[in-house]
Amino acid sequence: MIGISGEPNFEGKWVPNRIECKGKMDDALWERVRKDLYQYRLKRERPSVDKKVLTGWNGLIIAALARSGAILKEDEYIRQAMSVLNKIGGNDDPDKLVRGFIGERPLGPAYFEDYAFLIWGFIELFKATKMPVFSLQAKSLARYCERSFKLPTGGYAMTGERHENLVLRPIQLNDQAVPSGNGIHLWNLLRLSTLGADEILAHAANEHEAFMRMESAIRPLGTASCAIGLLRTGRLQ
Repeated sequence: MIGISGEPNFEGKWVPNRIECKGKMDDALWERVRKDLYQYRLKRERPSVDKKVLTGWNGLIIAALARSGAILKEDEYIRQAMSVLNKIGGNDDPDKLVRGFIGERPLGPAYFEDYAFLIWGFIELFKATKMPVFSLQAKSLARYCERSFKLPTGGYAMTGERHENLVLRPIQLNDQAVPSGNGIHLWNLLRLSTLGADEILAHAANEHEAFMRMESAIRPLGTASCAIGLLRTGRLQ
């Protein structure tokens, strides 16, 4: 009744399921069976749970919540974005930002993608609320990136001045499970350079745009975040 018939269906063992059921099971009967299965499962060793909280990933959800709240006119989304920001310490000084936490334990200095994604979150919060504090904090983080992560050859390294001094500082340009920090930061810089006069960030935006256009020509399918930034700011037709 729960797919257990014939030969085992996974590596010599049974995985109960309702897809391969040959008998009929109504919802009431299934609810009783499910509870019995759950009680049996409680006797097994529980799998490990990933409890780390990463600054960069939370920056992405801040941006998503703030942007969604603005578009859908859902103030609760914006409040949730600000709540997440407070929990990860996003309002701290740029040189104190950490990679994340496991419980109360910090995971060391933040990497470039943490800054880039958090800046995106601040920009979306500013767009959603029109509160200057968010744009000021985004600019502060962006200027820190210029000092700490900018490479002489172009782009931003994964590690900065607070990390171990490496012989070769790696740089992430391709989008993977999450977008590239360099791709997102191009959008950040292009938007920040229009929020009041800021020669440092305007110059950084022009430099990074030239660098990312060159890289996108080499790997167009791997730099979608860069293309989105250019499209959103009207620099790519």
